Order: sequence, then structure tokens, then C-alpha cells
Amino acid sequence: MLGEYIDKAMSKAVYDRLEGRSFSGSIPECPGVIAFGTTL
Repeated sequence: MLGEYIDKAMSKAVYDRLEGRSFSGSIPECPGVIAFGTTL
């Protein structure tokens, strides 16, 4: 059940390419949730 919720949320994720060849990702329906990384 939790896995299904996570899959649905991740399908709505938005990714941005940042300076320095890194990325940020967020889920608009989950305010305050953001992640940063060197790969998607």
C-alpha cells in the first residue's frame, strides 16, 4: 500500500538541472519535499 502511494507521488515529480551539473527534484503535491543529487 505504501509502495503504491510512493509510485504515484514519484510519477508527479518535477526535476530541474542546476549549475555545476547537479539536479533538484520535488513533488508539487508534497510541499517542502525536495531532493538534490548529482544524478536523476
